[in-house]
Amino acid sequence: MMAKRYQLGPEIERYTQLLARDPDSLAFVPLADAYRKNGLFEEAFAVLKRGMGWRPEYIPARIVLGKCYLDLGNYPKAEATFEEILQIDADNLVALSSMANVRLHQRRYG
Repeated sequence: MMAKRYQLGPEIERYTQLLARDPDSLAFVPLADAYRKNGLFEEAFAVLKRGMGWRPEYIPARIVLGKCYLDLGNYPKAEATFEEILQIDADNLVALSSMANVRLHQRRYG
């Protein structure tokens, strides 16, 4: 399940080490995002699932989750994730922008 870290660069290595030292660290969010940016969605989802197990309402984690769905073309799940964020924080610019991207991909302009 875990990718070979030595091939993924210093960012993933750094956050993996932080989480190894402190499993309850918020480093799970940038680690998941680094996996996402490298196209390693299985790893990103695994890291998010664990981290969100103890921080289910943590908005940065939800944003990365929504971006994973968006990158994979799962627009219904991306939209639902960003809608949940906007119910908590209606002015969240990342969620608003991401929701606009979802709707563009779905060709829903209204």
